[in-house]
Amino acid sequence: MKARVKWVEDLRFIGQPTSGHGVVMDASAGAEGKVSGGSSPMEMILMGLGGCAGIDVVMILKKSREAVTDCVVDLEATRAET
Repeated sequence: MKARVKWVEDLRFIGQPTSGHGVVMDASAGAEGKVSGGSSPMEMILMGLGGCAGIDVVMILKKSREAVTDCVVDLEATRAET
């Protein structure tokens, strides 16, 4: 697995994995009143953890021949100040 993250401007970056599905990451939200143009890198980590957990749950249920109709992973995190 490989990915490239390219700086665009200010605190905005484009992440491009080998799958070709790029994502915008922007840590500008709250900085000097700027509006964010994408999810922050820390939000991406949180969503990635939720995605991995959700995939595991769905795969286990499907292997058990359960009829999966929905899966929602709610996440909440607090970032350390330092």
